[in-house]
Parts: sequence; C-alpha cells; structure tokens
Amino acid sequence: MDYIFRGLGRNQKVRIFGIDAGESISSICKKHETLPLTTIAFARFLLAGAIIGSLEKNGVGVTLQINSDGPIKSLFMQATSDGFVRGYVSNPHADLELKDGEYKIENVVGQNGILSVTKVNNEGMDFTSDVILAKSDISQDIAYYFFTSEQIPTIIDLQVHLDDNGNVSSAKGYLIQLITGYDEEDVTFLENLKLENITDLEGNIKAMFEDFVKLEELEIKEFCDCSRNRFEEGLSTLGDADLKELANEESIEVVCEFCKNKYTFTSDDLNNIIENRK
Repeated sequence: MDYIFRGLGRNQKVRIFGIDAGESISSICKKHETLPLTTIAFARFLLAGAIIGSLEKNGVGVTLQINSDGPIKSLFMQATSDGFVRGYVSNPHADLELKDGEYKIENVVGQNGILSVTKVNNEGMDFTSDVILAKSDISQDIAYYFFTSEQIPTIIDLQVHLDDNGNVSSAKGYLIQLITGYDEEDVTFLENLKLENITDLEGNIKAMFEDFVKLEELEIKEFCDCSRNRFEEGLSTLGDADLKELANEESIEVVCEFCKNKYTFTSDDLNNIIENRK
C-alpha cells in the first residue's frame, strides 16, 4: 500500500512528512509512457504534490504546475488532503543522454521556468503562488517555494529509482519543516541535516530525529474523475459549426489527459448533441 505519514520531532519544533508511493506513481508514469529521464522528473513532481496536498484539510485539493523552457515543457498535477493523486506531462517522451555518468533532471526540466502552486484559502477561493525554478530538480524548487511564498524553512528530499526497463521501482521522500517556536539553532540543525539514500523511510527519519513521533498515516491513491458524460458536456460547449465538422467523420476519439482512458463519439452522437440543445 502506498502511504504518507506525518509526525513531529526535535521537541515538536519540526513537522515531518514521509511518503512511499511507488505503485501509484509507477502506474501513472506507465500510462503516460514516459521515457526514463522524464519518468524521474514526473515521479518527483507527483511525490512533491502528494506531500503538499496532505498539508491541506477536509478533502481540499492543491494544483502544482511547472512551465519551463526545457524539453519536458510542462508538468501538471493535482492532489487532495485525503491522498488522491493524478497528473500529466506535456512531453512524456523528452529524454537526454547521460551526462558525466548521471541523469541530469534539470536538463530535461529546463533552466528557466515557473512553479505555480494553487490552494484554496479560508474563504473557499483559489489563490496561486508563483516562484521561479531554483534548481530545476523539483526537490529544491519545492523547498524554494516554501521559503519564498510561505516563509517556512523546509528540506524536501525526493528519491526515485528505475528498474532495468525504465519503470519506477521506488518512489519515496520526506519533507521536514520548522514550525512555530524555532530558533536559530534549529535553523542551523535543519541546514546541516545529512540526506542519505532512503532505505527504510521511518528508520531514516528516526535516525535524524530520535524523538520522532508519528501522528497520522494516510493511503495514497491514483485517481481520475473523467467520464463519458463529462466529455460529452465538453463537446456541447462547441459551436454547431464545429460539431457538424466533427460529425463529418464516422467517429472521433477523445483521450483523458490524466488517465489516458479513451471515449468514442460517433457521428450520430455528435448530431444528437446538436439536436438536444435546440
């Protein structure tokens, strides 16, 4: 089971989130047929969004988007406070050769771009914070967002591993933030934390915080709320001329950008949409 948990450490001056979501994220990447380097970037992005979504309450969702000058072009994802995650990438087939024996995520994401995070405020209205990409490696970009937009000292480590076929074999990470009551000594402690390869998620955290206490655990689940009716509603927003042009074909196929489910609409279906609104 994929899951995320939250807890406290360092005399309750630090809140800690850990996530293990390899199955869900692997499934999403496979549906989008991402190539290896894009798979790593997309998987990190999904991990980050799932963590940020878990910071919200009462099923409220968050939306994360990156638009950049890199081959990947853009990343988009949505997550809710109750663990639902979905997303898509504009160019799933963006990929580059190894450089210096390593995959350089920043080369496929792009050096120049904007990270946008949309949340819901206390009045139920959406509000968006935009920040420039700090390092284009996703992890430090998210940390930079928290520091500039929410003034919260944050460390986030997102680790994705691929199997020999280029599919996600492991997707884990954690987010560590200082909370009310911290001092400069706590800031220095956070800055000097050594981030190691995540083997045992809770074990790694307990090694950093001896007084770590887990408060809550939540299942992470891939989701999509698309349906044939929803796509029919979307087609009904087109003008008669556009629908008639589409109806000249024997049928059309529309594809959900999130889950890649396909829906077929025949010429008769399209003509019925026109007739039903007269």
